[in-house]
Amino acid sequence: MDARDLMTREVTTVRPEDSLLKAAQIIFENNWDGLPVVGGDGGLLGIITQYDLVTKGANIHLPTFMQLINQLDVYKKDKERLKPELQKIVTLTVKDVMNPEPLTVFDDVPLEEVARTFAEHHRVNPIPVVDYQKRLVGIISRYDLIKMYTGTMATADAIVREKSVDKKVDLFVEGFGRHFLVVSKMTPLFWKVVSVLFVVVGFVIAMALIIRIEAQN
Repeated sequence: MDARDLMTREVTTVRPEDSLLKAAQIIFENNWDGLPVVGGDGGLLGIITQYDLVTKGANIHLPTFMQLINQLDVYKKDKERLKPELQKIVTLTVKDVMNPEPLTVFDDVPLEEVARTFAEHHRVNPIPVVDYQKRLVGIISRYDLIKMYTGTMATADAIVREKSVDKKVDLFVEGFGRHFLVVSKMTPLFWKVVSVLFVVVGFVIAMALIIRIEAQN
């Protein structure tokens, strides 16, 4: 399986000239970790993340915000006092804070390599997915990888309650199949994965039965 099999294809993006306040609002309202920054041709120019907003934007935003909170009544009476600082904030653009050299992966990179990339770069999330012309084709996050482990709470509870390891495996594969059909949007590669899983599970169950029969004899 490759990055293209789990990545989000419909990606919300921003331009370098967009307002930083607008980008921050999009990230906040959607509870996203970041947004890709693209040019007019769809080429990836950078990424702006929560980490960038906190580390790079704090030096610009926080002192003025704290001053505004503490002196809000004063500002209402005398707007010239904080006007220069506030003008800086409202005129900031995405380009002022974005990371212009984001970590990326190609769309045909195996998921194992994507997982390894996340493990090696703890602060990176999400990762833009690009083609070989550096055009943005999707985005993949740790959340996308976690989706592979999950199904429904009912399935998770059933697996926990089940005492037989073999039946736990069956419940997991069944839940994985149902859930991943939706996650992968029924990609052909899904069926290859499920086929392999069923072969492995069938082999494990068969071996367990043989061992039990031999033990009884």
